[in-house]
Amino acid sequence: MSDTLTFDDFDGYLDALRESRRPVRLLLLFLETRSAEDGDDPGDDRVEVAMATDLPLTRELNFRQVAEKAKTVTWEYLLAGVLGNPDGSMPSAEEAEGHLQSLCLVVSGEGEGDLSGCTAFDHGGRRLPAN
Repeated sequence: MSDTLTFDDFDGYLDALRESRRPVRLLLLFLETRSAEDGDDPGDDRVEVAMATDLPLTRELNFRQVAEKAKTVTWEYLLAGVLGNPDGSMPSAEEAEGHLQSLCLVVSGEGEGDLSGCTAFDHGGRRLPAN
């Protein structure tokens, strides 16, 4: 879904999602980079999930509120995905849980799948270029 949206930052991402008028739940992974450990090749930094959560997309939701949710953890990047139901209903937190777990496994390298449906943002909420 996010590959067809045009935006430069997280609040623009939320605005673009709101324009679809489809109830969605955001899947949010707050990520941090860990330096390579002894014995690893230099430059083998790892990205780890510091926190994973989901939030329903509301009219009021903004980047400041999302970042506040993760104030107890250290994070550098925010990976955001969207979960919607085919029938147009708002997905529940219980429905989101399995999707969040799958995303965490993919980020950690322990799971299979891709992150092409997700968008990355820096700590200031600016969109990162897709690689």
